[in-house]
Amino acid sequence: MNPAAATTASAVDDTQSRRKARRRKLSRASRVLHYVDTVTTHPVAGSTCIFAVGLAFVGVVLSHFDARVQAIFATLCAGVTVAMMFVLQHTQQRGQLAMQVKLDELIRALPRADNRAVHIEVAPAEELAAFEHRQLVVHNDVRKNEIPSASEQ
Repeated sequence: MNPAAATTASAVDDTQSRRKARRRKLSRASRVLHYVDTVTTHPVAGSTCIFAVGLAFVGVVLSHFDARVQAIFATLCAGVTVAMMFVLQHTQQRGQLAMQVKLDELIRALPRADNRAVHIEVAPAEELAAFEHRQLVVHNDVRKNEIPSASEQ
């Protein structure tokens, strides 16, 4: 095996082991929701869903549009929709939290950054409005070239 392939294989193994370690730290419910999200966002899942809906439509037609069959189909669709709403909400919330932590770390790492921006999303409304106003003032001053940008200094 050439050294580049060995390095790539090692990096892939390291990434997979980190993912497994992260999954173990999640609660059981969170792991299940992430699994459902992973499975349902796969392209095959979309195709399968379209196929199942098509089969259900054929079933409704073959039952001569029986109200009971239609009610069962509508109930199943509503249940799946509500369940998927919670799955998506959970995974999006975790993704947003991870992004916020990364952005906070970048703010802390930059020497000229305003550290008050760290965790600003949990600040009271008045503090958030004041911070936004300060940022707008800075933005307008930069646009007027009154404050040189970091690349000009």
